[in-house]
Amino acid sequence: MPKRPSKRQPEQSRGAQNASREDSNVRAIWSQVVAFVKSNNFRIISGVVLLCLALYLLISYVSYFFTGAYDQSALADPSAKLTIRNFGGATGARLSEFFINGTFGIAFISMLAMTAIYGLGLLRAIRVDWWKMLFCSLFCLIWGSVACGYIDYVLPIDLFFRLGGRHGESIAVWLCSNLNWIGTLILLIGTLLIFLLLASDRTIPLLQRGWRWLVGLFRHRKREETPADESIEDDAVVIDIDMQGSIASDPADSSSDGQGQDDGSVDLVISTTEEEATLDDEQDVPTDDDIPADDDAPTDDDASDDTHPGLDIEPPKDEAILENDPDYILKTQGPYDPRAELAHYQFPSLNLLKVYDNENKPLIDEGEQRANAARISTTLHNYGVEIESIKATVGPTVTLYEVVPKAGVRIAKIQNLENDIMMSLSAVGIRIIAPIPGKGTIGIEVPNEKKNVVSMRSVLDSRKFQETTMDLPCAMGKTITNEVFMFDLAKAPHLLVAGATGQGKSVGLNA
Repeated sequence: MPKRPSKRQPEQSRGAQNASREDSNVRAIWSQVVAFVKSNNFRIISGVVLLCLALYLLISYVSYFFTGAYDQSALADPSAKLTIRNFGGATGARLSEFFINGTFGIAFISMLAMTAIYGLGLLRAIRVDWWKMLFCSLFCLIWGSVACGYIDYVLPIDLFFRLGGRHGESIAVWLCSNLNWIGTLILLIGTLLIFLLLASDRTIPLLQRGWRWLVGLFRHRKREETPADESIEDDAVVIDIDMQGSIASDPADSSSDGQGQDDGSVDLVISTTEEEATLDDEQDVPTDDDIPADDDAPTDDDASDDTHPGLDIEPPKDEAILENDPDYILKTQGPYDPRAELAHYQFPSLNLLKVYDNENKPLIDEGEQRANAARISTTLHNYGVEIESIKATVGPTVTLYEVVPKAGVRIAKIQNLENDIMMSLSAVGIRIIAPIPGKGTIGIEVPNEKKNVVSMRSVLDSRKFQETTMDLPCAMGKTITNEVFMFDLAKAPHLLVAGATGQGKSVGLNA
């Protein structure tokens, strides 16, 4: 027997249809949310919100140091009905008390800086390395909190709040109880150096410069502290004077001659430095008037040879030579970064450029294209040139008509008809490309009656220019297929700009 139609089948189909409709609605809403999140409006709104939040927290943060003690009493006893003095109001006072005294202390300023920089980055006022900024801010937050807590623990300061907050105080106390204050100090300095080495490649050259400056300063102070009349035993000069007044020029000879004999001579030992040797002989050695003349006494020339002043010759230091050596500078400091001195430079925003209507899509007038194609075909046919097909490619200012001639037609014959085709089209000027490279067609470029403006904003805001890997990208404009044309100026040391007068050569170079 045939089965009776069930009433549940339509109900099930209706439920499935309703479920599919709900799924489609959810997907549509979700796609709209995703599109809004990816839009420029959401980016600008997020940047403004982050900047306002950072400004409000900064005002509350700074005000806390002046009004925090009073506001703590007001917050602790609401029944007293004390007025909150914080510029951020009661909310700003509570947030400041929580972040400064309750969590990370004064190191919380790093999070405010990160929030402000992220806001400026979303507004494209500055370029931001998002992950690097997050890493640096978190390190400054944690390390600064512990360092401030360590200072507060080692050097107790009478303040109404904790320098490192509850977080920094607890960690600093635990470290000092296990590593003592000197071990904790070494740990803090070591982690700071490791962070600086990871954050920047210029840390090692800066440390080397600082070390050389410190060593040079220590050497300079050491030379200044050494007095000129300090006695040095290693540089002592022994002068033997006998009772008859004769001076032995060589201490070794006097000691060998007088060995084992007691002739009543007196040995006088005079300790002098090389600097004292430059003083006048009257202060240390008897003059010729005090010593009787003797034929065996040395002459002035001999005496001058033995008592000549000392001369210090310092060889040039290797460091002074290496500091000017290009190879040494390249090895220690790395290659020169031309952007390092302009790290704070902000590129001008694309909002300064004018926006034109339909700047990304060319204006296509099908009637004009069909009429021009018919005129070209008619002109070629009148002069005995048969074609198989003709195709139009519309560009911003020029339309390219690709003509496929029949077999046996000479290309030169079509080139000779350039003026006739221009007259039939009533065009200002045309260009014949015979043949088009890479294709078996002949191109005829005809200016459009309604030209589309190729703005600088549309070229610079394109994905091809924004995501390029070129060192010096130079955007020239758009091709006839409406694609951005650009080249790497670093690979083109010679550039030839040609064109008729008034075509925009100078304007293009200045842009």
